[in-house]
Amino acid sequence: MPYQPVYDDVHLYYEWHGRSDAMPLVLINGLLSDTTSWAFQIPVFAEYFRVLTYDCRGQGRSDKPVGPYSQELHTRDLVALLDAFHVSRAHILGLSNGGTIALTLAVTVPERVERLVLVDTLHMPMP
Repeated sequence: MPYQPVYDDVHLYYEWHGRSDAMPLVLINGLLSDTTSWAFQIPVFAEYFRVLTYDCRGQGRSDKPVGPYSQELHTRDLVALLDAFHVSRAHILGLSNGGTIALTLAVTVPERVERLVLVDTLHMPMP
């Protein structure tokens, strides 16, 4: 199974799908879910994008170190994952808590976000 070390040497489970020549689309799942939550969307998105799904720390097949986990920590993990794959800019789609991670990414490193899609996202005030 594919794992990538990120911030604090935590290993995140990830999957790539779709066209290798297309702009990346990162799908960030909600709390208490994993990459399998995108099973019906991946085939459609993969026709047009290079799709990256991953399990956030503490979820699915990724490492589960002792918390607490913050949105900033999840965002650092995502930046480290993008850096590891040499992705300088991507479309970002976040569902629920994944949308909060996506929003934090867009606010802290806007140059990494081509387009931002938020689905059923709760706004968490920035510090």
